[in-house]
Amino acid sequence: MQAADGTSCTNDIGIARYTPNVYAGGYSGWASDLGGTDANCAQVCASPGPTNRDSRFCVQVYNNGTTYSLQCSPWASDGGGWSGYSADKDIDRIEVKVENRDM
Repeated sequence: MQAADGTSCTNDIGIARYTPNVYAGGYSGWASDLGGTDANCAQVCASPGPTNRDSRFCVQVYNNGTTYSLQCSPWASDGGGWSGYSADKDIDRIEVKVENRDM
């Protein structure tokens, strides 16, 4: 996961935080923009995993009663990669969704 600031999500891009590999499981570290508070954007990345299951990650942000668009990474079988940014001027909460499908 990675967070950033600015209306175009290009300012103060924070350090990307990763989960352990698909077999170990677990959480990533907390992601924030470089300032450490009030990020405007969040994105997630998927990488290829087991050959019999396909997955991708989606991120959605919430601020002040509004839920913003769900942004999904490409499917891992398609090479994975970063999702688009789900963004607002001041993020209150970030939700991550994992989608799986048989190969």
